[in-house]
Amino acid sequence: MAVLIYNGHTEQVCIDEVSISRQSIRHPSTGEVLGHKETWAVQATKIDAGGDLADQLTALEAAYAEDGHDLSLKTAADGTVLNQLDSSAAADGVKVTQRPSFPTLKGAEHVNFRTYTIGAEADFYDGDPDLLLDDQQWSYQIGQDEKVALTMSGKLATKGGVAASGYFAGRDPGTPEGYTRGPTSYQVNDDDTEMSYSYADREHWQALPAGVLVGGYTTAVSETGTGRTKKIAGRFVGPTASVDAAINALRLSGRRLLNESITEEPFGGAKSFSLAYEYSNRGTLEWRETVTIMPSRERQIYHEVLGGGAAVRQTGGKTTARASVSGNALGRTMYPDFPPGLWPAMYLTPGGERLSRKGPTRTADGNHTGYGISWNREYEFPLNVVTRLPRIR
Repeated sequence: MAVLIYNGHTEQVCIDEVSISRQSIRHPSTGEVLGHKETWAVQATKIDAGGDLADQLTALEAAYAEDGHDLSLKTAADGTVLNQLDSSAAADGVKVTQRPSFPTLKGAEHVNFRTYTIGAEADFYDGDPDLLLDDQQWSYQIGQDEKVALTMSGKLATKGGVAASGYFAGRDPGTPEGYTRGPTSYQVNDDDTEMSYSYADREHWQALPAGVLVGGYTTAVSETGTGRTKKIAGRFVGPTASVDAAINALRLSGRRLLNESITEEPFGGAKSFSLAYEYSNRGTLEWRETVTIMPSRERQIYHEVLGGGAAVRQTGGKTTARASVSGNALGRTMYPDFPPGLWPAMYLTPGGERLSRKGPTRTADGNHTGYGISWNREYEFPLNVVTRLPRIR
């Protein structure tokens, strides 16, 4: 996971949901590189946290309603800055080119999560008269071990007499501390004035815990519309005390343990383990409501004709209007409150309100989660009903 920060607003995103590119700003006559335009594109999913999805979306839209603020991408684990658009260094500041928009609405969208897009850009006049082209693109991934991989690709063109390969080598910042450079690709033309390149820098794997002889582990966070789960799984070999200490060090404090499996192998002091934790702090894990409206209509009456022939249809009085509201919700540590009726109780049909609670499930740590409720209300109105929409949490 990563965090996107703009205008004092922090948003959790998956790191591969952010795309960053730089395009050369060139002199219209000479073709020299005057600077670059850096563009950020974000397509992410906001998961409901605390049953206030609508409020979260409002805060997101408010933050990106203004131009002129720094835009930063940081790791969620330790806050390391991966990239930043510095508004004060840009010619006209950072511009939000795509305010938060919500292009899709499917499945549980607008109830438990929303997919959104954001775009921003800034111009920087930091060019070099020796360059005729300098385009770059960054992409980030995060592995199951939660280590970051940065892939960098680009194209470079220089004036005659300036070696593209030498220019690139002179400005390459090298591999960051704690990273290893992976696959690389460099292609240079015969005149050494044009160059295409790509490389990947990957964070180091973690060292083995003290006393453990062999082993490793992976972590993965899965997200759905109803919650997030973090799974830690691996295998350690060594003295029993060291292996147990290594496994215990991986346990998450303050998170509900959903499932635990530790298997001791018969020989060699090895243990395989799997720990699954609830990775969401929201109180309501699931919320769903359906509203059905049946408007009033004219009643059609048919009269038989004496002596035979087709029946005669006449229009009688109007029927009453009807509506039904049904839904269910799932609480994390307690039963959610039943929502109030959408219409006044005076319109409820006799016996038309049914409220029920479903018992929770027991988790691996002996606690309970998944407190379910459901509701169904039937209404009847003398005239047409005022339309109401399903509520979201």
